This record gives sequence, structure tokens and C-alpha cells, in this order.
Amino acid sequence: MCVPGQERPFPSATFSGPAEIRTEGIGPATAQVAQRFMGAEELPEPQSDEALAAVGRVILAITIERVAAVNHLDH
Repeated sequence: MCVPGQERPFPSATFSGPAEIRTEGIGPATAQVAQRFMGAEELPEPQSDEALAAVGRVILAITIERVAAVNHLDH
């Protein structure tokens, strides 16, 4: 997985390792991600697996074993 920065000098890092797609018991983790994206102080109520599946929500879990070179793009 490559994670790019959005501001100069546009850094990026590549993380690699085994990954799995999780679809069960993901309500609490999804609520934590939503809290971060919304910048909310309170954790939203976790949704059920069924509700999350209905909108195609999954969790990609990566066990990071390697971090490749961190790059900067100066444009």
C-alpha cells in the first residue's frame, strides 16, 4: 500500500506485508475510522456487520513487514 502526502514536498511511503479483507466484527473499527475522518470528539455508534455489508464496507488489515523508501516529489 502506498500512502501519498497531499502537500509539498509530496512525501510517500510504501508499506507491504500480508493482508486480509475483514467483513465480520468490523463495526467498532469502522466507527474509529469514521471518528477520525469526521474529526469528532465522540465515537459514533458502531454499525452492524449487516448494515456495513449493505454499503460494501470492509476493513483491509495489513500486517506491515516492510516499509519501502520514503520519497519526496519536488515539482
